[in-house]
Amino acid sequence: MLSNERILIAQIIGRLENRESGLCTCCIWDVGNQQLMTDVESNVNRIEYRNIGALSLEVVGLRSP
Repeated sequence: MLSNERILIAQIIGRLENRESGLCTCCIWDVGNQQLMTDVESNVNRIEYRNIGALSLEVVGLRSP
């Protein structure tokens, strides 16, 4: 059975390094594995960790260029 329920995969906090490209350095807390990864280089437009994808720029507090 499928539903539209959202599942918490990870919590991410980070620092935007380049506004134009979306490059960021972040810490990721993997909820399922109870594991913290630090100094992860990624992109707010495409978080590759567990295929999270693009972060909501509005939620993050950024405006689209």
